[in-house]
Amino acid sequence: MMPEELASMAGFMANPDLVWEWYNYLRSVLFYAKPNAANLALAEWGNLCSDYSFAIENFDGLHHVARQQIVHELHGNIRANRCLRCEQEVNDNLLDTSGGIPYCPCGGAYHPGVVWRGASKTHPATGRCCS
Repeated sequence: MMPEELASMAGFMANPDLVWEWYNYLRSVLFYAKPNAANLALAEWGNLCSDYSFAIENFDGLHHVARQQIVHELHGNIRANRCLRCEQEVNDNLLDTSGGIPYCPCGGAYHPGVVWRGASKTHPATGRCCS
């Protein structure tokens, strides 16, 4: 599968193990990533201004690492996971993905908490930052 196929619900439904493997690889790369000067500057600016929030399309979570207080992640966050059935969100470090697809207590499969290609931007952050 091509990356654009892996980053889609259709790809997940066709081969969820491969999609999890790919996202686990991306997470392993991001584990070593550090916020850049722009991440740090925006975090500092946002933390100095009480009425400031920041809407981003990146899903790497580096704005949180930079200690940005209010971030609206329009494309979600790769470090979060969402249940297909109940939509419960669980942080990446709470799931064991080494044995394949992780499952929610409700029985639904978790998927990476990103907005996939071809999906509408219905992530909860969209409503928060646009209201």
